[in-house]
Amino acid sequence: MRYHEIAPALDEVDRTGEIDFSNSDSFEEVIKKVRNNQDNRLGFGKYREGWHHPFDKRLVIKYAHPRDNNTLEDCALRNFWEFLVWNAAKDKGGEELDLLMPCHEIHPDGHWLTQRKGTRVPNDKEIPVKGKAAWIGDRKKENFAMLDGDYKDIDYGSKKALEHFNLPEDHNTCKKLVMQILKKTSAPINDPNYGKSQKHNDPLNPDAIKVDET
Repeated sequence: MRYHEIAPALDEVDRTGEIDFSNSDSFEEVIKKVRNNQDNRLGFGKYREGWHHPFDKRLVIKYAHPRDNNTLEDCALRNFWEFLVWNAAKDKGGEELDLLMPCHEIHPDGHWLTQRKGTRVPNDKEIPVKGKAAWIGDRKKENFAMLDGDYKDIDYGSKKALEHFNLPEDHNTCKKLVMQILKKTSAPINDPNYGKSQKHNDPLNPDAIKVDET
């Protein structure tokens, strides 16, 4: 997934404020309405599309969407991978965690993943953490964004990252692990509002998504 194709950045057109949402809309219905206007799309990659979160402007929605003969399961698996790598880095703590853009919530089937937004890395800037991020895999500039002055990798659901944390690749095992995390954190996955997060209009607020280090 290339950064310029699925750019979780703050400097993009966002017309989600023009959508007529209902309080009864599930998050899946919310995403459907967001996807009705291509102006709300941040971009797309081989497996996923990036969309503005209509309520919490600190977040981007990574939506599993098949392209090039991929299946929905193939695409959802990439969300599983990214969520599992993020949680493995949280469990370990330290340098790896510092390099990753935080994940927030995930659909239990991997249909969507919400992740923290960042700002684009300026063209005249180099990525000083590239050497430290070798375990992630693809380290081109387009795969990094800035958050609170730090460089973060935004696309780390890779086989190399899975290998680094000794994580599985197959869909069924990944889904089981994701469900274990969701159950452990008491994620309200049966609530139709799950994924909506909360209204937040200041994406640069340093107190954005609280990362649970437990």
